Amino acid sequence: MTSLLSPERTQLSRPTLASRVERSALVQHALELLSAAAKNQQEASFQIEERAVYQPDSWLLQKCWEALADAGAGPEALTVAHMAASRQPLALVQVLYRLSRQIDRRLGLANLIYQELAQLHSQLMRNEAPQEVPEREAALAREQLLYAAATAAAIGEAQRAFTLLERLDQFAEPWERPIVMPEQRQVLSEAIVKLPPHPLTVALIAHALRRYGDAGAQFVLAITTAASDHLRVSPAAARPARLLMHGVNAFRHSTLTSLHARRLTAVALAQAGASDEVLNQLTAIANIQAARRESGLSLRKADQNVLRQVKRPTADADVDFLVYTIQEAVRAMPVRTMPREHRIELANRLVLLGAKSDGWTAAGAASTLVELGAIKYAVEVVDSIPASDPTKAEGYIGLVRGLLAVDEPELAQEQIARGLAWVRSYPGRNPARALIWGLAELFLERREPAQALAVLDAWEEPGGFWRALRNRFGRKWSDDDLRNQGLRLRALLQQDALPPKAVQQQINALLAWAPRLLDGEALFNFLTENLLAPLLAAGRVEQALSVLPLYQRAMGGGSGEKHASRLAHLSRLLATELAASLRTPTADEVNGATSSAVRSALESFLLGVWQADSQRSLWQTVHGIEGTLPLLIALDGPEAIVALAKGIAQSGKQWSRP
Repeated sequence: MTSLLSPERTQLSRPTLASRVERSALVQHALELLSAAAKNQQEASFQIEERAVYQPDSWLLQKCWEALADAGAGPEALTVAHMAASRQPLALVQVLYRLSRQIDRRLGLANLIYQELAQLHSQLMRNEAPQEVPEREAALAREQLLYAAATAAAIGEAQRAFTLLERLDQFAEPWERPIVMPEQRQVLSEAIVKLPPHPLTVALIAHALRRYGDAGAQFVLAITTAASDHLRVSPAAARPARLLMHGVNAFRHSTLTSLHARRLTAVALAQAGASDEVLNQLTAIANIQAARRESGLSLRKADQNVLRQVKRPTADADVDFLVYTIQEAVRAMPVRTMPREHRIELANRLVLLGAKSDGWTAAGAASTLVELGAIKYAVEVVDSIPASDPTKAEGYIGLVRGLLAVDEPELAQEQIARGLAWVRSYPGRNPARALIWGLAELFLERREPAQALAVLDAWEEPGGFWRALRNRFGRKWSDDDLRNQGLRLRALLQQDALPPKAVQQQINALLAWAPRLLDGEALFNFLTENLLAPLLAAGRVEQALSVLPLYQRAMGGGSGEKHASRLAHLSRLLATELAASLRTPTADEVNGATSSAVRSALESFLLGVWQADSQRSLWQTVHGIEGTLPLLIALDGPEAIVALAKGIAQSGKQWSRP
């Protein structure tokens, strides 16, 4: 493999940061609130924290360099990783690996990674024999070598990557954790895909299923999937084609001991276009399921990986498994090059299976039949669902989705009309909610707001004495009204047909009723999906910022990593959509709001979230700051995170109770 780095570029000096980074006002507030939360916690009665593995300062330091690496801020990420290296030995190699995934976005980043990796090389290739290293140190060394090899592969340093992998192979049981652990399995598979064929990697693929069972099958499938995706873009590429065949042959020549392994084998064979072998695997799966049923073995109890247990009283686990396997195979297979008789055989099997479970399974079968070109069969599968089964709504949604994907709008409208007629005759309200809202979401995803509004117009308000009594002294919204009006606002924003005053009235109504009807995660999701994201996408920044104060109520009951995850999602959305405003520190208006107004609103939001978290506990404050790091980078730049990390390193040891 040709290196991404020329000899001239490798002589460039490593970027350095100023020794002293000024703290912004936000960083100073964050550090003060962390200290206040720690002091309040020490004065309160002792409580066992939810996270016993990490100290609060170590956890937040790690999240700082992760956020910087994901943003492509190489020098800053390395600076924070060096701070954390004494307490987190994997920090340096992991930050290099994260940075290597951003080299296409940042010019010169590959050169910086190369220089850092070269400095670490001698430490990684230490002189002690692997057999003489204690197990705990050996496990750490193996993981360091794995991440370093994946980093070298990402920047095009194939020789260094193979050297590190060969060193890893000298340890006892070197590949068990990298293949069994999902995160390390992804790292290893990505490295192998980016490297040219090598005896070590070819042997690893060939023996993965025999040595590691289902985990080995997942590993090989990850490699064949990456190779297949590359071949779809460049069909003439020789290296991915060889890699795909190595993986497919590993499945062909291995003894498959579980239905899960057979499902993965069918997908890999489909990626190679071996439709006849896919049919053979499907037959084998059906025969094994029949034998289990005859012997009295329960599929749900015997193999927890086959199907998640959910309340679907009319569903059949065996049918669901087969339909899902066929869906995955068809999705991975070049259908246009498949022999006609094989397409007919797959369609016939799907028709028989789709009618034997519930509407969820029928929906998947119908959409796959449309992909195979069997539109008539797809309609028959949905029609075969009993009218008393409320999941028939999912069948109609899946069928309409498939018809729209193959550019059959007239047939899709016909199925929509049939679905609406069915929900009007159904005694309950849930199928109408699922069908109308699901179809509206589908048309909004396709940027067809007129169709979404037409579907929403089919909603029929419930009548009756109690409904009339409820609205006797004024219109009161229900959960259904809130959902309908949220979808309607999204459609109108896509049309950009309403005047600003009418949009503001609709927003005010939603903001007034949403906190009365929803709370917690439901309120957070509603605000994001129906107000904030659509308003930002429509360029109505000022109106979008008016939603932020309500988020503090939506996140008030959250805690732990879920709280951080919600904040991170919101921060990334704001940072992405408002990047132009934040890069323009002037008084000029950007999409209806001045840059200073945008910055002020975002800073107020951050401070409000942090202050509310600091009143609860130290860990809550840590998670609150952790989730808002992407937005802090957008506001004050990567240097602010470095300043925050330095403050944490200096005062963090005082947070923990002795």
